[in-house]
Amino acid sequence: MCYAKLIQSEIDERMESYARNWKYNKIVFMLLPWLEIYETDSERNQDWERAVLTFEKMCETYKTFGYDIVEVPKVLVSDRADFILKFIKEKQTQFPIVFYYFS
Repeated sequence: MCYAKLIQSEIDERMESYARNWKYNKIVFMLLPWLEIYETDSERNQDWERAVLTFEKMCETYKTFGYDIVEVPKVLVSDRADFILKFIKEKQTQFPIVFYYFS
């Protein structure tokens, strides 16, 4: 839904219905944009400003459809993993969990 909006693609009633009614886990882990480690490559070709906009729109879209966002801190990868695993253990969250990585 977010990407469709970003590229100004049509979003029809069926897409809206799926997004509202066919949810994954209510919790979404989002990794904050991190300029110091941000790189582009053949797969990630957004410039920094567009990457930040995408992050903001992703958060907005998830909230619109009733998801709770947990921001993963800007720390070492192993510490990010520990943060997520600790959160899951403490909240006894059921899988699957939607996970997006923005560096």
